[in-house]
Amino acid sequence: MDRFFFRKQGSDDAQQAPRVFAVMQIFHGILNWLAALTRFTEEEQQDAGIYLRNQHYK
Repeated sequence: MDRFFFRKQGSDDAQQAPRVFAVMQIFHGILNWLAALTRFTEEEQQDAGIYLRNQHYK
């Protein structure tokens, strides 16, 4: 039989929460790093035709 169906509840769940939180923090850090690679100056945004709602260009 598959052990998945017979997994004990309790102590494993208490250990899973910190691991999940740590993995989510790492994932969040990677996403922020990737987002930082794609940040453009206002001039680059204008040249590319990117106009965000809260930004007004003259």
